[in-house]
Amino acid sequence: MYGPGLARSLCELSWRCRELDRESDALNPASEAVHIGRRIATGDSAFTLLDFAEALTGLGCAHAGRDHLEEALAAHNEAIKIRRELAAADSSKLVYVGASLINISAVLIDMGRLERAKDVSAEAVRTYRELTPDSQDKWSIGLSRALRNLSHSLRALGARDDEPTYYEQALVPALEAARLLRRLAFANPVAREPEFARSLFHLSILQWVLDQRDQALASAAEAAEIQRRLPISYEPSLAETLSYLGSIQWEAGETAQAIATTEELVALYRQLNDDTGSGSRFLPALMQALVALGERQSEIGDMQLALKNTKEAVAIARKITESEQNSAIAFASAAWAFANIRAATQIELREAIGILDEAIQSCLVEQLAESSKEKTYAEIASSLLMKKADILEELGDYGEATEIRRQIGEQ
Repeated sequence: MYGPGLARSLCELSWRCRELDRESDALNPASEAVHIGRRIATGDSAFTLLDFAEALTGLGCAHAGRDHLEEALAAHNEAIKIRRELAAADSSKLVYVGASLINISAVLIDMGRLERAKDVSAEAVRTYRELTPDSQDKWSIGLSRALRNLSHSLRALGARDDEPTYYEQALVPALEAARLLRRLAFANPVAREPEFARSLFHLSILQWVLDQRDQALASAAEAAEIQRRLPISYEPSLAETLSYLGSIQWEAGETAQAIATTEELVALYRQLNDDTGSGSRFLPALMQALVALGERQSEIGDMQLALKNTKEAVAIARKITESEQNSAIAFASAAWAFANIRAATQIELREAIGILDEAIQSCLVEQLAESSKEKTYAEIASSLLMKKADILEELGDYGEATEIRRQIGEQ
């Protein structure tokens, strides 16, 4: 009978697809594995109930990868029901309950069901702590992930409710997770350094929010240092870290470091866009990095480089607008930065007005196409018009500037 072997092979295929970021290819084999498993799984066959729960877990993860959150939650809930029953009869199966709790809490966070996510994450932490002492170290990675989700849910509650107490509560599991992962990464850097770097990144965010600035800068810098030596598949994560690190360095007054970090970020996004198969996936991020670099260069008086970088950002934004919907906000960001720098230099102000007009037109077009976002696009267009009025005044065209402001006031 080929059923058990086929089901396991399909599970493995689905996991491999997910590891390669081929989420669209992971769902069908996972669904088929569950279909087969539901038919053949028993307590003592070649495909056990534990195997079936693993197939359900794979299906839940595949659905989550496609943002099918309700379906993901249903699959994970079915898996944990089986695992709880097995663990009640055999405590060695408790670790599988912990793994399911981690999966469920992650989905609940994505669904915005944060109170429930917090409770499930806390249960996952308790479950891993309940493991026998001789097996706890073996499953430290599971505990670190349970702590991570607990911290994420608390941080999300803090952001939603604007409540600092949640951030303080979130810091405790984040610190413990980072300590665990530091030890695991030291013992097995190839397997654990990527996760350790991510834990430091999220720890830094909490430290910054709680005004622990030196610690936040150190955590983010260490995360970036680790990610620089990881395989190229982790470069998008490095880019995210560099973007954040540059922002907090700038806010902390570390001007030279912030500009150097942002220059590294721009170079990395150029590389990512040039890589075979990446296409224009990272063009919006490159544009935003150029805007940030240009604005920071303008703040220290390096206007020539600032103009060069923001002008390139405008060119990229124009290219994105030609090929993608919902790109007006990106164009507006680049146009605003370029116009600001042009206004500061008092050079070629008419060019700035032309680019602002392009961005305004882009917002108005998308305002018509996306009625649900009408207010957002209208507000952005109004801000761009106000910037245009400011520049017109610089050129001595007070009549048109006054008329623009009057029209905005009537909206």
